[in-house]
Amino acid sequence: MDFPNGTFQGASYGLSLLLANNCLPAQFDARRMQQRIEGMIAVVPKLVDRQGALGEALPNEGSFCVTGLVLGDCLGALATLGDRLKAKRRENLVQGLAPLAEFLTRQDETHGIISNHLATNALAMARWSAATGDTRGQDRAALWVERIKSHAHDEGWMREYDGADPGYQSWCTSALAQIAVEAPELDVAPLVEKSFEFLQAFALSDGRFASGCGSRLTRFLMPGGAEIYADQSNAAAQLAVFARRNAQPNTFVTLDAIDEPNIVPFFNDMVLAAIHAKRLDAIEPPEPRTTGFPAAGLYVHCGSAGQFIINSDRGGWITRSSQEVSQDFPEPVAKRQDGTILRPVRGQIKEHSGTKMIVHADLEPVNRMLPSPGKFVVLRLLSLTVFRSARMGNLVKRLLARLLLSETGRTVSRVERIIDLESATVSDRVIAGEAELVENPHGFSPMHMASQGYWQLNDDTSSES
Repeated sequence: MDFPNGTFQGASYGLSLLLANNCLPAQFDARRMQQRIEGMIAVVPKLVDRQGALGEALPNEGSFCVTGLVLGDCLGALATLGDRLKAKRRENLVQGLAPLAEFLTRQDETHGIISNHLATNALAMARWSAATGDTRGQDRAALWVERIKSHAHDEGWMREYDGADPGYQSWCTSALAQIAVEAPELDVAPLVEKSFEFLQAFALSDGRFASGCGSRLTRFLMPGGAEIYADQSNAAAQLAVFARRNAQPNTFVTLDAIDEPNIVPFFNDMVLAAIHAKRLDAIEPPEPRTTGFPAAGLYVHCGSAGQFIINSDRGGWITRSSQEVSQDFPEPVAKRQDGTILRPVRGQIKEHSGTKMIVHADLEPVNRMLPSPGKFVVLRLLSLTVFRSARMGNLVKRLLARLLLSETGRTVSRVERIIDLESATVSDRVIAGEAELVENPHGFSPMHMASQGYWQLNDDTSSES
């Protein structure tokens, strides 16, 4: 990396929690660790761009997400250190973070509704208001919380781009749980409680979580919020127990498989979960149950062939969990004579009984844009010129999101998937347009998406997956 990724400074929060709760490994010196934490926060002003923002990969990136993430984590670390810090030292460190807070009072996220970003930044600005008395922080936090609420569905899910994603919702819920404790006036508790009822439906009986069923294709679970809320919500307690049993064996995606840019938020959340862990001796993981979230296009079916999660919006994408097998059925993928790959979108359930589901979906071309030296140079030139204006940078981000993530609406064919829920078999056929199905499209990704996939245990242990 030739430009610093500001995200790493956020590890100060997880380290401060370990230090303050006497959870550091024995070989680490507490005084030296505190010096390191203070140094991580003190250097933040040297990493900000001319707008007062942090970047993840590019100069002048002006990342709304990373700036809020690091501001919240650094302020959380300072609050956690408490009396370990002298008043003057604390004041200097807080003031060093002022450019980030100023940026967030001006900037907003305009390329999509990404609830986990909004929750993370609301937590950051609530902490800024608590640390400095700056009421603008509370106003911004309230703005983003209300936006999450206005796009949250009665089914219990919060919007991630164009739908529900259990993995990112666990991240969002962890931030909201901290807001509920630190800024109860923002009234997020009902949202948090409903979220856990939604999330527990995606705890699979084989220890996986969601396994890629959602709008952002994720397979991870952040358990910090569940541990915080375990004594207030039975659904949260059940999810916390599920996470405890399955994190170490890697049956869902955990720290062992996370890539470099995400290691810090995952580390912080694991530490948060550890220090809030309570005795839950009488609690069992969520019991698999048949349920549905039609507005999200997500259905959970439990029967003789095991537990199924089905995403109808993606043409009947499936994951199956039983005592014998952990098995995924990617969405039906087709190919035209010119080589264009087609993905299913806007799926509709035509029949649904206790034994069978039939899904019809439009097929539209996949944008298969891949990196190249030329595109890399263009992106760097944009970051050195256009991105110097926050307004123009936001415009470019909206265009990229539309190009890489959004459905085009260009239907060129149509596909039918028949799912036999008793025999766990799938039958696909093209029912309109000229296209041929692609056989065994394992590893197919319908879009460019951060944090999708990652390795989990069943990738290399199940002969059926």
